[in-house]
Amino acid sequence: MRITNKIPENWVELQNSVARIFTECGFDVQVEKKIKTARGEVEIDVYVIDNTSIPKSVFICECKNWATSVPQEKVHALHSVVQNSGANFGLLISKNGFQSGAYGASENTNISLLKWEEFLEVYKDKWLRNKFRSLCYLFKELRESISVNRCRYEEKYKLLSEDDQERCIELKGYCAGVRSLCNEFMGNISLLYSRQENEPRFLSEYSCYEDYFNSIEKDYMEGKNFIQRIFMSDLLE
Repeated sequence: MRITNKIPENWVELQNSVARIFTECGFDVQVEKKIKTARGEVEIDVYVIDNTSIPKSVFICECKNWATSVPQEKVHALHSVVQNSGANFGLLISKNGFQSGAYGASENTNISLLKWEEFLEVYKDKWLRNKFRSLCYLFKELRESISVNRCRYEEKYKLLSEDDQERCIELKGYCAGVRSLCNEFMGNISLLYSRQENEPRFLSEYSCYEDYFNSIEKDYMEGKNFIQRIFMSDLLE
């Protein structure tokens, strides 16, 4: 399954989509950043710092949404910027691929050439782990909020309708279930891939991972708003 089904339609969308994927991987990202190099100031499409690696790594991304394949001259240009800026490596991301000379020019360098689909595949593991990690944190926070508020506002809880009390109990269990699932895949994403022939039930109705995470994040927001409404609405007025 792919990270997303969205295909960038122009250069701005390609650049912003690359930046968003990197951000969702947990990297520090800047778009259209101006940096100083040994040969002067240069503007970078997407500038990325991976603080999760030891030592941290810096990489520069150039995005090409051309109707034609990218030639080797662009590889040489990016290689020069990477060398003169102190970055660890460079990524050239193209919607419509590269000329054969571009691949030759990238050999034995720290420049990687990736089509949009290849880019998504290369960073899928990192993206998935970080998305599961983020969800785990959110639902831990929500579950604790339910428990804390139920104790803090015990009298208010007793006055809730049976439906609202039941939803509190169900929501707490749902939070525990989401966290358990997240913990399972954070540690070993390959478990997810090994089930692709018989896809996990929680993914069966989705066409891409992004749709699944958007759905679960929506559940989180609805749950959070529910807890605020029944326990703290009068405090927020």
